[in-house]
Amino acid sequence: MAQVRFFSINNQSPIRVVDYISKQNKQEWQETMLLFDKKMSTVLTCMQYDKALAKGSAEIGIYRQKMHQLLDEAYHDFVPEIKAGIKYQQNADRINEDLKRMAQEIAAIKKDGTITRDIIEVACLKLAILRDEMHDTQRFLMPSVDEDPNIKKPSLKNSAEIIKMPLSNALHIKQLTKGRISTPVSCNEYPSITNILPIYSANGSMGFNTILFAIFNDYLPVGFSKKPFAVHNGAFENESIETTRHDYGHALNRVLALQQKAPETFAVYKETYHKIFAHRQAHLSDDIMVQKEQDLILQKDLLMLFFLVYERCYYPHNLENASVVDIINKNTKLPSSQFLQLASVDPSLLKLSLIEVIDFKHPLELVGYKIRSNPEKPYESAPDFRAALLDILKGFASRYPNVALEPKKEHVVTNGF
Repeated sequence: MAQVRFFSINNQSPIRVVDYISKQNKQEWQETMLLFDKKMSTVLTCMQYDKALAKGSAEIGIYRQKMHQLLDEAYHDFVPEIKAGIKYQQNADRINEDLKRMAQEIAAIKKDGTITRDIIEVACLKLAILRDEMHDTQRFLMPSVDEDPNIKKPSLKNSAEIIKMPLSNALHIKQLTKGRISTPVSCNEYPSITNILPIYSANGSMGFNTILFAIFNDYLPVGFSKKPFAVHNGAFENESIETTRHDYGHALNRVLALQQKAPETFAVYKETYHKIFAHRQAHLSDDIMVQKEQDLILQKDLLMLFFLVYERCYYPHNLENASVVDIINKNTKLPSSQFLQLASVDPSLLKLSLIEVIDFKHPLELVGYKIRSNPEKPYESAPDFRAALLDILKGFASRYPNVALEPKKEHVVTNGF
């Protein structure tokens, strides 16, 4: 099946997982692409535009047009969803005026050639605010850092002011979200962070490899959506803003924190990312069975690297003083009898079981692991998650011994096995 291949900007090495794995049928190709490479084109567009803008390249017009298309996609996708909300009819005049004004601002930005990642980011933020308001799914959570924590207010204060602020004033809009943009904790550096890479998709999801590729090219990817994928066992179900704040949390409080607290560890992870693809390229074979085995190794290694960098922000001198094995064991342990007793009274508590690994169910199944499923007792799959993640970790550690997987011990060098 002929497919367009994606290459890195600086060389001719393919950057997508689907460009490395052996022959697949259309359904298999689609599953792999969605899981690992979804929205890679958005990352490349932003990278190419930034590079052309910095160099004053003659190709800037081509990439600017692609940036316009990213903005258009988000706007035209969000609008019908906003108007489908249960509160739209009673607020139709105001919402239509807000959307009309935004459309005019977008047209002016296109005409003036002033598109930036920041503008796309705040446009998506505005649209997500309107979408949640019309669907009555606004969350009342974290107060701003300068407010009384006992007073609950909307998770994004000054929403009306944000909506009315012109897109061209992107920095001011971002300043209005200070102390509220990320979850579970705030990141007051946010307004000054210049490498946020907004990625719109219908359900907000991005490929594992897409996220890693963006991170190791000095960007912090954040997803926006009109109908967000229910992450963490439905913790932010049908909430655009909260799902996006969850992404900001990973980008700012984990990835950025990792870069700042453990730059040497981050550098090893970046080197390992390139080694993973080099390993696959070095193990090409005419033997179909060997090819399939190497396909799985590529995907498993990327899953583990994603777990270490994006999910856990792991570095050897971490605050928990724990190994990766310890963390996997902790996050896949069976609930206590006390917890189960509380859950018998409030079944919604069951959503908290395996919350840090539950989203890996489909990816683990795609690479060959069996994960039992019982919606009424989700914790029963804990042993399956543990066995799968530890198995992947063991293979990863054997191939990349330079990655530290436990706190440093004097005169001892091991990887926890």
